[in-house]
Amino acid sequence: MVRSRDVGMTRVGVTTNGMLLEPYVKTKQSFPDGLAMLTVSLDTTDPARFKSVTRGGKLDVVFNGLKAVKSLKPDLPIRVNKV
Repeated sequence: MVRSRDVGMTRVGVTTNGMLLEPYVKTKQSFPDGLAMLTVSLDTTDPARFKSVTRGGKLDVVFNGLKAVKSLKPDLPIRVNKV
């Protein structure tokens, strides 16, 4: 397996829809070495519209995931993109 540092990358960012952040944090209790930023991409910040657009997704799940990330790694910058 090639690691980011093996090819000269020292900072890595991850983009996600955030739906699985909380279970990931609970299971892994860590993030990959070199993770410099987390970006969450949201279609909307309106809970009803979010549910419709994501076919049943719950915006609270994303926000709970963000809280879990911040509790595990408080200094990790998090950016939210509303697309």
